[in-house]
Amino acid sequence: MDDKQIVELFWERSEDAIAETDRKYGRYILFIAQNVLSDDEDAREVQNDTYLRTWDSIPPERPTALRAYVGAICRNLALSRYRRKYAEKRQGCVDTAIDELADCLPDGNDGDRVASERIGDALNRFLEGLEPNERKVIVLRYWYMCSIDRIAEECSMNKNTVATVLFRKRRELKAFLEKEGVNV
Repeated sequence: MDDKQIVELFWERSEDAIAETDRKYGRYILFIAQNVLSDDEDAREVQNDTYLRTWDSIPPERPTALRAYVGAICRNLALSRYRRKYAEKRQGCVDTAIDELADCLPDGNDGDRVASERIGDALNRFLEGLEPNERKVIVLRYWYMCSIDRIAEECSMNKNTVATVLFRKRRELKAFLEKEGVNV
C-alpha cells in the first residue's frame, strides 16, 4: 500500500491506517527510537506513541511523505523521552551528538518560526552540497543519532575517518551558516 492510500485510511479514521503504517514503517520507526534511547522497552513505547500522535495529527495534516512525517514524530518523541529520562545526567551518543552541533547551530531558544525555517532551508542547501557519503555520515549522526562505530560499519569506513568527516563538516557548516547570515 502506498503512502497516499495509508494517509486516506487515517482521514477515514480506519484502524487499518495504524496497521498499514506499522507494516510499512514499523522497523524504521523502531530504528530511530532505539538509536536515540538505547532501550528496547522505551523504543517500543515511543513506537506506539508515534502511531497515536500520527493518528491524532492526520487529519488535519495531510503529509505527502509519510515516512518522513512519522520519522520526525518518532524522533521528537524519542528525544523528549530521552531528555526526561536522563535529565541531570549525561548519557552517551545523543548528548555527544547534540554537544558536537552546539558550536555551529544557534541555540533555537528565540522561538522565531521564520528564523527556524531560514535555518532549516540553509541546512538543506548545505546537505545538498555534500557528497552522498558525507551526507549519509551527517544524517546518520545528527538525525538518527547513530554512534561513530555504527556509522563506520554502515558506511564501510574507518572510525577515525568518520570522526574526521564529522569534524570537518561541522566546521564547514558553521562557516556556511555564517555566510548565510545565521548568527551562530
